[in-house]
Amino acid sequence: MARMRWSLVGGVLILVLAALAWTFLRSDPVPEPPPGPLPTPLGWTAQIDLLAGDGVGRLREGRGAQARFADPYGVAVDAQGVVYVADGGDNNRIRRVWPDGRVDTLAGHGEGWADGPAAQARFHTPSQIALDAAGNVFVADTGNHRIRRIGRDGTVTTLAGEGTPGFADGPAAQARFNGPMGVAVDAHGRVYVADTWNDRIRVIEADGQVRTLAGGETPGNVDGAGVGARFDTPVSLALDAHGNLLIADLYNNAVRRLAPDGTVDTLVADGGLVSGPMAVAVTHDNVMYVSDINGKLVQISAHGHAVALVGVPPQPRFSRPTGVALDADGGLYLADAASYRVHHLHPVELQGMARHYAQRSVDAPTAPPPALIGPAPDAPL
Repeated sequence: MARMRWSLVGGVLILVLAALAWTFLRSDPVPEPPPGPLPTPLGWTAQIDLLAGDGVGRLREGRGAQARFADPYGVAVDAQGVVYVADGGDNNRIRRVWPDGRVDTLAGHGEGWADGPAAQARFHTPSQIALDAAGNVFVADTGNHRIRRIGRDGTVTTLAGEGTPGFADGPAAQARFNGPMGVAVDAHGRVYVADTWNDRIRVIEADGQVRTLAGGETPGNVDGAGVGARFDTPVSLALDAHGNLLIADLYNNAVRRLAPDGTVDTLVADGGLVSGPMAVAVTHDNVMYVSDINGKLVQISAHGHAVALVGVPPQPRFSRPTGVALDADGGLYLADAASYRVHHLHPVELQGMARHYAQRSVDAPTAPPPALIGPAPDAPL
C-alpha cells in the first residue's frame, strides 16, 4: 500500500513537471524593448536632393521639380513623411509635399486675413510652421501679427493675436504681437512664439493666456533671467529633448537657449561659423543644425563643436536658407526661399535615410541629379 501511494505521488510529480515544462516551452518570449534612436553622425558628408520647386517664383501644384513656390520660408515634417511648407510672397499659402512627390495646398488662397475652411482662409507672409503630435499645424502669420492654427480637418483659426502690431500680454484674442516669425509647440500644448520685432519670446498657454517668457522693450544681447534678457530680432525656435527652447537670434549672430526655469544663455556666439542665423533645428541627442543668411548650413554638436555641412568654399551654398526641419531618421529638410526650392539632405554614408525621397523622385523625371557636398564651385544650388 505504501509503495502504491509513493507511486501515485511520483506519477503526480512527473505530470506536474511535464506541465510546467510544456508551459515554459509554449510561453511567448519576453519582448525586447525597441531600439533607441541612433546617435547623430557628426561632420557628415551631405547628399542634397531636390525635393520640390523648379526655381521659378510662382504658384504651381505638381510633382517634385514640376511644382513652384513664391517664398518657401518655413518647413516642417510629420511622422508620415509629409513635408509642410509656409509659402509666402505672392502665394501666402501653406503647402504640402507628399511622400509620392505631389505638391498641393493645405490652406490659404492669397494675401489677407480670414479664418475658416482651408480654401477660404488667408495668410499674410507666413514664416515658421510647427506641428503637434495630433497633426495640427501652427503658423507664425507674420504680416497679420497673429499665430494661426490649421486643424486636421483643414479649418484655420486664429490661436492668438488681435492683429494690430504692438505688444500686449493677456487673453489670446486681446494679445498683440509685432511681426512674429518663429513658432514651436510642446507636448503639453504650449505654443512658443519668437515675437520678432518686439525682441521677445512669448508663450501661448493651453488655456489661451499669452505671456512673455524673456526679452524686453529694447533690443540687445544680454543673458540672464526672463525679461532681464535681451534679444535682437529672434526669428526661429526649436525645442530640445529637455524642454529648452533654442532661438535663432538673427542680428546678434547667435543661437540662444531659454531654459524651463526662464534663464537665457548663449550657445553659439558672434564670430564663429554662424553669421545671421535664420533657422534652427535640434536632434534627439542635442545636435543642432543652423542655417544662416550667408547660405551656410552648420552642424553643432552637443559639446559645441561646429562644422559647416554646406556653404564654406569649396562647398556649394544655398541662396537664403530660411527653414530647417528634421525627420524621424535624422534627415534634414531645408527651405531655400530665394531659390524657390525645398531640399532634402542626408548623409551619403547612410543611404537608408533617403528612402522617403526615393519614392518621391520616381514621378519627377525633370528633377536634377543629387548634388554631393565636397569639392564643388562656390555657387548657389
